[in-house]
Amino acid sequence: AMTCPFACDERLERSYTQEESMPLHIGYAGRMEHEQKRMDLFLRLAMELKERHIGFVMEFAGDGTARPGMKKFAAGHKLGDNMKFLGRLERSKIKDFWRRQDICVNLADYEGRSISIIEAMGNGAIPVVTATSGVREDVTDGVNGYIVPLGDYNAAADRIAYLSRHRGELKK
Repeated sequence: AMTCPFACDERLERSYTQEESMPLHIGYAGRMEHEQKRMDLFLRLAMELKERHIGFVMEFAGDGTARPGMKKFAAGHKLGDNMKFLGRLERSKIKDFWRRQDICVNLADYEGRSISIIEAMGNGAIPVVTATSGVREDVTDGVNGYIVPLGDYNAAADRIAYLSRHRGELKK
């Protein structure tokens, strides 16, 4: 058992991006480092989604050594409208951050039980996460989110593409 480290509403009331003409909202919250967190894969994922013509806005809440390079990459690859770097958010703003995300992505190579993923799920964001040691405690692949192999940003793009084409699944 794990004590839930944040306040959860007894009944979650939120909306999702239902119109296929509108971009999906994808979020990440945490340290922004290439080692362990694999922020380099987020860049590849963004390029893959763009190549597949999937509308998205990816917001990053956090900071770290990868952030400046990611911002430069986004600007250089015309992803400025797709990738937003919010910096470190106050704890009181995390709930609102996750409530505006349709999807939570975590592409880490290794992770314990991620509080960020739990917070995202508690606020209704659908996890698309790598198969790190702690995710199976909270995510059942294909039921309440998606688990993809480590390093496989294409599999993450596949799941996001599916959700983009089947917006009704977001509510489920």
